[in-house]
Amino acid sequence: MKKTIVSVFLMLLVGCSGEVGNKVTNFDRVCNAFEALSKDSKLNELSGGDRDLFIFHEIRDLDAKSNAKQGLVVVRYVVPVEERYVMFKTAVDSIEHGDWSCLAMKELAPTLDIVYIEEEGASNVTFPEPVSLEDADF
Repeated sequence: MKKTIVSVFLMLLVGCSGEVGNKVTNFDRVCNAFEALSKDSKLNELSGGDRDLFIFHEIRDLDAKSNAKQGLVVVRYVVPVEERYVMFKTAVDSIEHGDWSCLAMKELAPTLDIVYIEEEGASNVTFPEPVSLEDADF
């Protein structure tokens, strides 16, 4: 099951990407949001939901179709909290062919609770149609 989720996650990110030169910058922007949260003087007072809103406020101007934002949204809704960072890092490493890391995200991602928000441009994100194994073209 875990391998299936990873595979689907990676296919969505790679298949829906329109980015070429700014992927690293956008992934780093996500990391920067977590770093800003880790340095916030009120961190210990913030609920998990408020932490989630803080992160999305920090990356609000990222394109909803960017790999970084889509990846964070998918990880947030699909992946168990204790695996969010590893899944996001795996996707970034796969896309970037590198070894991306973000200590602040590793520490704080499990402490975020999902807050459902309507993002501008989010309704324009399209995902590939699912294909059953019998219809798959191997």
